[in-house]
Amino acid sequence: MEQTENTTFTEEQLAAIQAKADELTEREKRKVHYFVTPHHTTGEPIVAYVKDPPYLGKLVFLDEITGKGAIMAGNKLAEQNILAKDSHPLMSGNDAASEPYRLGLAVACVSLLEMYSAEFKKK
Repeated sequence: MEQTENTTFTEEQLAAIQAKADELTEREKRKVHYFVTPHHTTGEPIVAYVKDPPYLGKLVFLDEITGKGAIMAGNKLAEQNILAKDSHPLMSGNDAASEPYRLGLAVACVSLLEMYSAEFKKK
């Protein structure tokens, strides 16, 4: 999912974000992806780190795409797998200020689900 909403970040900022994702991958013993978007007024990187769910979790999320829809499944994946203590608070907050960031994360998690689906189709 290593994606950004735009390219307003420096190479150093993106390298630091990737390094933290790599560190979290080591700590969590699961691949950790990041999603970064700029704060709407300051341009500050707002980062979410989301770990891969286990195999059965992936299956559940893929099933949910057909029942609930992709965005709901992406949102559930984000909510259940975000490393909230390591992510910016706006990525997991429940207030109106967090909504655009959480929506962006849910959409980004749909691409993770598409990646999982492609993995299963290959095997």
